Amino acid sequence: MWRAFDLMAKRGAERRVHGGLLEDKQFTQGDIADSYMDIQASRLMTINCVEVIDSGNDPRTEISAIKIFAPNALHRVVDRAIQIHGTIGVSGDTSLAGMYQGARTLRIADGPDEVHKILIAKNVLKRYHSGETSDFGLL
Repeated sequence: MWRAFDLMAKRGAERRVHGGLLEDKQFTQGDIADSYMDIQASRLMTINCVEVIDSGNDPRTEISAIKIFAPNALHRVVDRAIQIHGTIGVSGDTSLAGMYQGARTLRIADGPDEVHKILIAKNVLKRYHSGETSDFGLL
């Protein structure tokens, strides 16, 4: 994700369109902000999962959530980077086309999202039925 993000930011800082830099356009700024949030959310979910593992609690819900969120976030970040690059983004002139293919593959490599969503829902509902709180800090 960081590599695609870096390519996106670099392209925005260098490419001139319609009398200004691409990075000054609000759509580009939105893509950069959304990508930053996807990256940070993926990182924080991973850190939280490690904390759950370290605490001795069952990390399966966190792991399933990461297996859904992070590959989808990667897919979104790479797609935004391609969009900012335009045609060159899908050509062999950048690494983005390969990243896009890899991102899509990651979305099915560990099983379909639907299977992980079922596990997450079952674990969350089990907590509710047992009277536990909705604080998912440490499932």
